[in-house]
Amino acid sequence: MDALRGAVASAVHRGSDAVDAFARHRKIDAVCVDDAKPAAVYLLEELATATRSWPTDALDDVAAHVGKRIDHSSPHVKLKALRCLKYVCQRGDARFRRAAAKHCAARVRACVAHRGPPDEHRGDAPHEAVRDQATEAIAAMFPKDEVRSIHWSPYDPVRVVDADP
Repeated sequence: MDALRGAVASAVHRGSDAVDAFARHRKIDAVCVDDAKPAAVYLLEELATATRSWPTDALDDVAAHVGKRIDHSSPHVKLKALRCLKYVCQRGDARFRRAAAKHCAARVRACVAHRGPPDEHRGDAPHEAVRDQATEAIAAMFPKDEVRSIHWSPYDPVRVVDADP
């Protein structure tokens, strides 16, 4: 009987994980709608706040889903996904930044050289915005102030080793 209870509890837990993942994906999809309107900041703030309470596997899942949205063919969706990535990397948990670097870095670097057919009303502006946002997203994923040199030492409290000349 205990084995049956354990199996049922495990199935319920897996179902709960799937529902949670679906809810996270819906929130990202709500941010990355295929229209010319800017992404809703309140949704971006909800995502950034939620990253502080999610486990690491959920952060990996969210970063992978944002990466899929970055691969979308529409420049509007790409732009919003890049903006979402940048916002959450800057204001969210540092673990999300590591997950984003793992799952999205190559896709974001590809967006730096993004080209596409010109829009009939806006020309190349949407594609240029994608390129600019990709550059900003890379800067948010890999901030300069957290990078330590190879000469960094925890025994150097004065930080003479990394001092600028």
